[in-house]
Amino acid sequence: MSEATNIAQNRQIFYFCSGHTKVEGKSSQRYRCFDATENLELTANAFRSSRPTSVYFKDEEEADVEMQIRKSFPFTGKIDIRDARSGSLLGVTTRSRKFFDADGNKIGEFHDSTTWREHLGESLADFIDQVVFDSGPSHTSNASTGYVYFAEKKPAATLVRQTLPFFPESPKRTEPHPVGKALKKVLPKNLGSALFDITPPLGWKLEILDTEKLPDLKLMLCATLMTLEVRRWAA
Repeated sequence: MSEATNIAQNRQIFYFCSGHTKVEGKSSQRYRCFDATENLELTANAFRSSRPTSVYFKDEEEADVEMQIRKSFPFTGKIDIRDARSGSLLGVTTRSRKFFDADGNKIGEFHDSTTWREHLGESLADFIDQVVFDSGPSHTSNASTGYVYFAEKKPAATLVRQTLPFFPESPKRTEPHPVGKALKKVLPKNLGSALFDITPPLGWKLEILDTEKLPDLKLMLCATLMTLEVRRWAA
């Protein structure tokens, strides 16, 4: 079985979206992750401070995981992923998008969309282009709108910024405002649709290509979330 065929048979998809909110009066970025059937997998509140990012997998009564920036972060870029109840270390993710287990062994790494192709053969790269990146922005963008996650030097997942295929919550209106309708008729089709169609918001699509190369799924989702949060800090 070819590597491309194996990828096609083991794909699993999750969607991340986020927005600004306040928690106990503190500014926070609220993340949600959904599976391919739109079921909510996790919620999280991330702060641009020393306060830990709390991740909830079951409900929002009690956090399951906390991600804490180390005091040495300015030098090491390391962020601890800990069990929120016991405090035990589950893994470590970094500013440079590397991912380690609790013993310090490297599990994998997200490579920026501008460089990921260097790590693949042409046929496999073309396959990922067609199957994974087809619905998202070009992988050659300089805006870091796509990543490939490598484990054991092989692609195991992709992360692409794109319009979500569903609304995380019901839109306030389902039709454009009357003025928008009128303008849409006189504008070029693509421009009018971009400005006035009611479409889901932008988010991120995590597509797991090979589950055998990944750590525990919850850890992978946490590492992905923090990759997005660190990217936001640099925006």
